[in-house]
Amino acid sequence: MINLLCYTDPSKNFATEEDKVMAKIQIDNALDLGWKREDILIAADFEYEYNGVKSVAVEDKNPITWNLTQGKIVAITQLFAKGLIKQGQLYWFHDFDAFQLESFTEEELELSGFDMGLTDSTHRMFGGGSFFFNHKTKDIFDWTMNNIYQNHSDEERSFEHLAKTNELNMKNRYKMLDHTYNLGVDNFQRNYDMSQKPIRVAHFHPYKKHHVKLFRDILPERFKKIFRSHGID
Repeated sequence: MINLLCYTDPSKNFATEEDKVMAKIQIDNALDLGWKREDILIAADFEYEYNGVKSVAVEDKNPITWNLTQGKIVAITQLFAKGLIKQGQLYWFHDFDAFQLESFTEEELELSGFDMGLTDSTHRMFGGGSFFFNHKTKDIFDWTMNNIYQNHSDEERSFEHLAKTNELNMKNRYKMLDHTYNLGVDNFQRNYDMSQKPIRVAHFHPYKKHHVKLFRDILPERFKKIFRSHGID
């Protein structure tokens, strides 16, 4: 499995110091959980290196300032175009504020026979902050990229449209996954209670105190130590 992070910005750099710190936390955390450096893939439109992990170059030639989250789809489609999405490999994409708390395996996801593993976002059918995909999904991401630009949409609405209309045979190609792979702030207690324990992925902003307060009791001590090493209590 490949641990995939994507970042593009019109500035061709991290937009904020907070984003820069979260990138370091993601890498330190992944290594602490046993990920190999070669299995951590950071796709960015600028050169980046930290703790032995280097970025792979992608380019957002037409950044949409009203929806910068489209950068993840730009990056993924470019990874496909560059031949960097490999057959037989599973990719876990997650936002920089979606933190892995516990190790998990491909086997536990039970995605055999599916091209994507998706989580919901409470308010929408699917969440775009943590999902899994394989090499067969190029058509899904290409369609999503076109839809974002043409219809002022985003990846969550695009995935939902495909699932509801069954374009690209989407209904038969994805599996809904437990909230444990993308536990967010919205409806936190309900979703936590329903989730498989321990929580695998906590999706919250570490610089927002009300977010941290929600998650503090479920964060492993080893993860809190990484936070503290980067100046976050």
